[in-house]
Amino acid sequence: NLLKEIRVQPPRGTLYDRNHTILAENLPNFALTISPQYVKDLDALAAAIGKIIHRSKEEIIADVKKSRRLNGLYRPVILKNFLGRHEMNQLELLKIDFQGLDIEELIFRSYPYGEILSHVLGYTGEVSESELPKMRDNGDTAIQQGDIIGKSGIEEKYDSYVRGTPGTSYFKVDARGREVDRSVWDQLRAVDRQACAVAVRDLGDRGQRRALAGDVGGAGHGHQRRRLMLQLQLQRGEAAGDA
Repeated sequence: NLLKEIRVQPPRGTLYDRNHTILAENLPNFALTISPQYVKDLDALAAAIGKIIHRSKEEIIADVKKSRRLNGLYRPVILKNFLGRHEMNQLELLKIDFQGLDIEELIFRSYPYGEILSHVLGYTGEVSESELPKMRDNGDTAIQQGDIIGKSGIEEKYDSYVRGTPGTSYFKVDARGREVDRSVWDQLRAVDRQACAVAVRDLGDRGQRRALAGDVGGAGHGHQRRRLMLQLQLQRGEAAGDA
């Protein structure tokens, strides 16, 4: 058996208004991924997958090659987000014949009020090829292609506080890349004490020194997680960030 490593994105901090109404939250997203190191016949796999997710073989191959160039051979490649139940059933059957195919539960950023607050909250998106070197030059060495960052508004301004720190999940796989035993060696941290302290200090002049400090534990696997609160004052009303 081999030990497979998967980079785990932390849950992005939830945003609240002053009445503790949720303005931005995280929802589950089931995504199709490929682990290039286990793929024996990319052409055949891409053709089979394409019929299920309605993408061309050429598009799938191009995505895999681009990810290998930017992130190396061992970083899983996301081929489609928000899989439906029928797609997942078909893909599970496909995993019997093809190596390196996985369905991962990822995180989707949701805004309950839609476009009403979009000019204030902003939005998130995958870090671009042009943004990646700039962020690394500014000291964000953990950032990788495929990571989700704030692109505008509060999501961008407080990105370093609510994005969290990626972790790693390890589990055993057989020679075909199929999961045998998922380990409990999951390391996942959201907004940490230091980041919270910096945010509270920076916002202190406005009298918003409100933080419910506590340890941030792992996400998933039944781990209980304490919460940190950041109180952010806007020009009109208030919003709070919770991770």
